[in-house]
Amino acid sequence: MGVIYRNKDSIKTYLRYNGLNDEIEIASSKEASSSTNAVKKSKSISCKIVNDVFVYNEFIDENKFKRRGYLIKVYVGKKYNLYVRDKKVFKEGEKAKNSLEHNRPPKFIDKRTIFIQHISDLPKAIKLKFKKISEQLANEDQLKLANMKKSYKKINSLEKLISLISMIDK
Repeated sequence: MGVIYRNKDSIKTYLRYNGLNDEIEIASSKEASSSTNAVKKSKSISCKIVNDVFVYNEFIDENKFKRRGYLIKVYVGKKYNLYVRDKKVFKEGEKAKNSLEHNRPPKFIDKRTIFIQHISDLPKAIKLKFKKISEQLANEDQLKLANMKKSYKKINSLEKLISLISMIDK
């Protein structure tokens, strides 16, 4: 069960996120094997599925290109917002090159990208490395970050990043 929000209106219905096609599908019942419709991709429409809030937004991907797609809000603060994008990527299979190797079947791979947004800038993809995160923070927050460097030197999870950004955002 999910909720579709548009301005101040909301509708409860059955929703699921299709990570391969980057769309939110609407089903008529819980038992539906396929979706009947998809939510219109618009900045004014957001969806909540379980505890995840999906927003359709423009962002800058890991290759520095502007793209549009669904992002999941994971932290909303005064100066910074954090988003996650979970996608499914299809990887082609490969034939064995010799008799010592095995064939690799085609498969779907989960790809998670984390984005940081400063005030009204576009969300930018970041890697979970202290140096890469510090490059995305505003100049006035660099001193706070330098004071926290010892306790946040190794950022290896989304939870640790949320903790760091929430401390800087105070």
